[in-house]
Amino acid sequence: MDQKKLRPQSWPECPAPLTLPISYITVNGTQTDNTALNYDHKAEINSQVIVLQKQMLKYNKETFGCFMQNLSREHEERIKENNQLCYEINKIKAQVQGIEKAFAIMKSSGFN
Repeated sequence: MDQKKLRPQSWPECPAPLTLPISYITVNGTQTDNTALNYDHKAEINSQVIVLQKQMLKYNKETFGCFMQNLSREHEERIKENNQLCYEINKIKAQVQGIEKAFAIMKSSGFN
């Protein structure tokens, strides 16, 4: 096996930072942004969660998509190599069996 293939792969770098809009919580517990507007807490949190989910999905696709494709490609190559080795092993086994039969015939007919 090629030594290059046996090295562990490093994790890809993050292409862009994940960001969320900044909200502030006032002393009385109401949520405001830098313009001091009040928001519905659940709606604001849900919208931030949706934004974060989209960013994470995009990040994962960009970061791990290529990584997973490379792993899949290497896996398929190893399967092909394994199948080729199995074929060669079976071919050699058949040759050994043929030689063993020839020796058995020679032994039974009196050749030493």
